[in-house]
Amino acid sequence: MFRMFAPPPPASYCTVPVHRPPSFYHADSVSPSPVAAVPVQAVWAWNFDQESAILRSFAAGAHYVAVDVHYPGIVHHPGNKDHNALTPEQRYALVKANVDALKPIQVGIAVCDSQGRIQAWEFNLCDFRRLSDPHDESSLAYLAGRGLDVDTLAKRGVDAWSLGAMLQG
Repeated sequence: MFRMFAPPPPASYCTVPVHRPPSFYHADSVSPSPVAAVPVQAVWAWNFDQESAILRSFAAGAHYVAVDVHYPGIVHHPGNKDHNALTPEQRYALVKANVDALKPIQVGIAVCDSQGRIQAWEFNLCDFRRLSDPHDESSLAYLAGRGLDVDTLAKRGVDAWSLGAMLQG
């Protein structure tokens, strides 16, 4: 359904210096128009088939797609180094190590069609197990404070394999 892209090339591919656009590109006196909040449809095992069909239908006319994946914290850290002191390659390797080590708990997908209409879905995944899977306890506490119960995800969520199969076609 969505094209898969390779990871970005190393930072050395870009040799063109970045310049600030001329002042006539900036419209400081014009404030942006307010954007209405986009309702997000929660997807669980019980409504997965129905919401998947709606997503696939709406995405057929997509101009833009945004994907957001939530993980249960960070388990690999840069050691004594400040994250900002890492090279782009080191930061990529650190993020990749965390993604490889952790099971996602939610996947958000927002789609904008040719007429500017936006729809969004939040797929709640069931594969994470608090007692056996790596995670950061403070991240789970933060998520719990925001209303996310990982035990409910395990009982009522969608398995990641089914989501992946649906997205691939």
